[in-house]
Amino acid sequence: ARLEALVGDDLWAAEPPETLVPLVLRCLLRCSAFREEIDTLNDSSIAGFCSDHSIAEEKKRSASKAFLAGNLEEAAALFTNALQHTDESSSAGKEFAARLYGNRALCCLRLGLPDAAEM
Repeated sequence: ARLEALVGDDLWAAEPPETLVPLVLRCLLRCSAFREEIDTLNDSSIAGFCSDHSIAEEKKRSASKAFLAGNLEEAAALFTNALQHTDESSSAGKEFAARLYGNRALCCLRLGLPDAAEM
């Protein structure tokens, strides 16, 4: 119900998923409770829980393509997804994650969401 309040009931039926998902992400990034939840997911205490570097690399490549095509919402979502598959417990994983965080922050800044860029 809270998500519907952020996005609007009419969009759920009117928009195709490929349009709706980036819109929902953009709305969620504006919600402080969502950003707080994301912060807990990035906590080092759960690093490696969902790690699969090949998936993370694939998502990063897709995100970079979306970014270059100007699809910033999609790119931010894909960078976030890549982070979910990144093991930040190793130094190489931390470096890879730092690039993902930076790329996602750039997407948020270009979308005019500076608060979301900080997470």
